[in-house]
Amino acid sequence: MACRRHGLKEPTWDEFHEIEKSRPLIARANRHRKDLAKVLFKQALYDYSLRRFVRAVGVFTAASLLRPGFTLPRLYTRFVAPRWRRTNQGASGTALRPVQSATPLR
Repeated sequence: MACRRHGLKEPTWDEFHEIEKSRPLIARANRHRKDLAKVLFKQALYDYSLRRFVRAVGVFTAASLLRPGFTLPRLYTRFVAPRWRRTNQGASGTALRPVQSATPLR
């Protein structure tokens, strides 16, 4: 991907593996940690959508421990912020609603 961005030829699969093997162990482990956190987060969303709440909480926790900067903001925007907007009372006494698009859908 980096080669493509710079207008260079992409490495072949074998060249890619050689580049990966030459990276330090800590860099490879960090990449795997980030990838695993993303996979766990997606799995937790899937479990939540199937109403497997106990399993979803466990998987969310694992993803959050691996990469809190990725997981926690996404949890907030998907679950906490929309509920807060619906239940928080505005100055006029009416409940605030989620922001809608400026252009109507047709």
